[in-house]
Amino acid sequence: MGIFNFDVAHGYNKIFGVIRVKTKEEAINKIQNGDWNETIDIYQDEFDEPVEDYDIIDIWED
Repeated sequence: MGIFNFDVAHGYNKIFGVIRVKTKEEAINKIQNGDWNETIDIYQDEFDEPVEDYDIIDIWED
């Protein structure tokens, strides 16, 4: 089981979170569905226009 950190855009906010899965591809699929293990921080009002769905900004293995 791997641990992946990520930044994702949603609405006007950027979310920093953690997901525990076997592969990076599995992590991407779950994050895009809004399904992850832990939200570390939410940076409010990061974007001028709202972002629909969950748009992955960055993902890296811990």
